[in-house]
Amino acid sequence: MTRKRKTPRYKWLIRQLGMSQVGAARFAGIAARQSRRLASGQRDMPVTLAMLLELMHRFKMTPNQARKMAGLQLLDNLNRKAGRPNKKSRQHKAGGRRK
Repeated sequence: MTRKRKTPRYKWLIRQLGMSQVGAARFAGIAARQSRRLASGQRDMPVTLAMLLELMHRFKMTPNQARKMAGLQLLDNLNRKAGRPNKKSRQHKAGGRRK
């Protein structure tokens, strides 16, 4: 008799919270690769991350609500501050303008 493989709790929780693996990694402050390992079941979820995600699921909190409750900057604000480099800054880093 074959057993159905159980979806790792991390993967299930981030789905329930409406997050992607990359989004969950950004939220938790871990590498995207680590998030993929957690989602695939290759690694166990750290207890603190498990508690956070379980509480967010239990109380139906969005990532920004959790950050706000913790007194941290919202993810949207962080993304705006970090910003994507524009073409000029990328060209400058590459050693000048392309012709």
